[in-house]
Amino acid sequence: MSKKDLKKFRDKIDLIDKKILKLIQDRASHAVSIGKIKSKISPDTSFYKPDRETKILRSIIQSNKKGLLPDNKIRAIYKELISGCLSLEEILKISYLGPEGTHSEAAVYNQFGSQVIRIPSRTIDDVFSQVMHDEVNIGVVPVENSSEGVINTTLNCLADSEDVNIIGEIYLDIDHQLAANNKFDLKDAFCSNSSCKIFVNSLI
Repeated sequence: MSKKDLKKFRDKIDLIDKKILKLIQDRASHAVSIGKIKSKISPDTSFYKPDRETKILRSIIQSNKKGLLPDNKIRAIYKELISGCLSLEEILKISYLGPEGTHSEAAVYNQFGSQVIRIPSRTIDDVFSQVMHDEVNIGVVPVENSSEGVINTTLNCLADSEDVNIIGEIYLDIDHQLAANNKFDLKDAFCSNSSCKIFVNSLI
């Protein structure tokens, strides 16, 4: 393949990128129009609709049967696109069990994209308190994981918080990696659980 062939394909990509950009901006414009209608119908209601987002993603994935990009990558792209369009209507504030860099923050990022305000909280009780006092739009807390089972603090807070509703759940696969700064025999290493899952509920 020559440099001329390379340029030909790059020119095609550049042309496609311009078309994609126009379609993204068109989508954003329609999202803003929908937001204006929503604000008139229900001025005190959040623009974030998890059921609508789920429907969009499910439809996109079903249409991806013959695509080169796998479903998980398409989902990640559309999650970010939806997050960007939603940010034109409303910047979501999301509290999660901190500190920064935890699995809970990863769950927030995977579910809501990067165009939200992520607020780390010291305890699960703090997350519930912020939701109940309208300091944030949504709270994300762990409910269950494969190493410890049910998170009792979360269940207790749910039982004690009458005004808090579960609006969805996030499944987050977690792979733990073992690293060392010198060589050793793998049989000398001990890891109680090399792979676990954490189940996170979104609260509003």
